[in-house]
Formats: sequence, C-alpha cells, structure tokens
Amino acid sequence: MAQAKRKPGRPPGSKNKNTKKKTSKTAKSAKSPAKTAKKETKAAAKADVKAMQEKRRADQKVIDEIWGVIFIAIGIFLFTAVQFHAAGELGNTIGDVLKGVFGLIGLVVPWYLMAFGALTFANKTVHISAYSVSLCFLILLMMCLLNSGRFIDEANLVYIFDEFYDKGVTLENGGFFGMTVGTFLVKLIGMV
Repeated sequence: MAQAKRKPGRPPGSKNKNTKKKTSKTAKSAKSPAKTAKKETKAAAKADVKAMQEKRRADQKVIDEIWGVIFIAIGIFLFTAVQFHAAGELGNTIGDVLKGVFGLIGLVVPWYLMAFGALTFANKTVHISAYSVSLCFLILLMMCLLNSGRFIDEANLVYIFDEFYDKGVTLENGGFFGMTVGTFLVKLIGMV
C-alpha cells in the first residue's frame, strides 16, 4: 500500500516549541547597556559616514559647476572665433583648425560646448570624469562622420590628407578627421 504524501508543516496536534531560553531579569538588565552602547556606536558611525558622503557630494557639485562655467566660457570664445573672426589671430587660427579637422561640425563645436557646460552647471549631467568627457567627444566624432558621409566619393577613395584639411577649412568636405575615418570605413564596409 502506498503511503500518502506528506503535507508541509507540523503534524496535527503538535505544539509549537519555543526555542528561546528564558533568562532572569538580572542577566537581561546586565546585557542591555552593553547592547545599547553598541547600537549607539553603530548609529554614530553611520551618521559620520553619511555626513562625509554629503560633504563629498557637495564638493563634487561645486567642482562640476566650475567645469560648467569653464565649458561655457570656452564655447563663447570659440563661437566668437569661428563665427565672427573677432578673437584675434589666435582665435582665427583656432577656428581654422576646428573647421579643418571637423569640417562643418567645427561650427557646431562652440554650441556643443556651451550646451554641455549649461547642462553641467544645472546638474543635469553625470559628474565630470574621463568617462563622461570621452563619451561627449565620441558623440562629436560621430556627428563629424555623419557630416563627412555626404562628401565621400565611392569611386575615388584616396587618402589626400592635405586636401582633406584644406577643403575642411573652406567647408567643402567633412574635414580631416571625418574624411579620413569615413574613407577608411567606406573602403572597409562599402557605402550604405
């Protein structure tokens, strides 16, 4: 004869056993101050850690705001250099280098920096780190590649670096970076 399957839990009629040992009031009162002191020490340590974390966050916030102001200032300087040629010879040279390297996106770089600076100042971005700056630079390079795609001739894939730079300054192609990497990608995978 097959046995019936056991159901979970205690069998009917059994009593719940109390595993706690009963202690006298004197022993309980003797341990209580020690436990209380230990709990207070833990609570004080947690409060100290929390205060240090808050201070670190406040310091990081101030540093991010300073970086935001720096990005906005650099963006304004580059805007006057690239758009109005009003930043002197140094500004004109920087503007030509931006256009030569990035092409038409060189005109967008000042706006990009000002927008990133404003978002950083308003605490709408992650903290400034090498990772966040590199990702922002990667976005800029992707925009540069998208821009240079319209200037690449699939029939004539030749690396002429001087021409890439010079035509980038006059905004006739995607600039040195965009045309070089774009030409490499078209040779590698073809035109899409």
